[in-house]
Amino acid sequence: MKKKLFCLLLSVFVILSICVPAFAHGDSSITDSNFNAEKPIRGIAPFTAKPSKFGSLSNKEIKDLQSVPEVTPRHIAIDPHSHQITQITDTYDGYIDRGEVESAYNGSGDDDVLTYSRERSISNGYHVNIGFTSSVVSAEVGYDVTWSDKETFAYSMDVPDDKTGHIGFQDWYHVKDFDCVTYYFPPVGSDYEEYGSGWSKQWWKPHFYSWITDGNTP
Repeated sequence: MKKKLFCLLLSVFVILSICVPAFAHGDSSITDSNFNAEKPIRGIAPFTAKPSKFGSLSNKEIKDLQSVPEVTPRHIAIDPHSHQITQITDTYDGYIDRGEVESAYNGSGDDDVLTYSRERSISNGYHVNIGFTSSVVSAEVGYDVTWSDKETFAYSMDVPDDKTGHIGFQDWYHVKDFDCVTYYFPPVGSDYEEYGSGWSKQWWKPHFYSWITDGNTP
């Protein structure tokens, strides 16, 4: 009985050993082409809040990133490669609308105030449609595209009696679109160059908006 049990456990171990996937080591570019990769919608920025440049890099930090050797193991195979952003194709401000973040009905018989105050996560971000690395993007656009933090935001609005107040929230960003290329060494036919495109966003400021509906309505 013990012998049969040992053989059974050994068989399970062999099966699991075969089924467990192997993870490649070296360059993380294959999983390093996205961070907070929801692209903002182009818009005209509302003139609220003081503009900020979160995650901005100093000239020294940019030079340090640029001095890192670009030739690294290829994403899947073993061919070395380098990444390059060839041009910035567009620069604009954009937003991501988070929708309604607070609402309340005022049935007090008098005017009242609805207040929103909460800690929210804020971050820069980027996306590239080919295997790429964040450090090359950061060095080119001038800010850390993987920067993130938390900050508390507050907003208040007046709500008349027998009305429902609603508060909405938007994150605003500075956005850059770009073209890029990855060169593989040694060149192997058409695999020598892989062209792509991407974008980066730098968190800029919050924007609150509000509206009122009649009665106790959602």
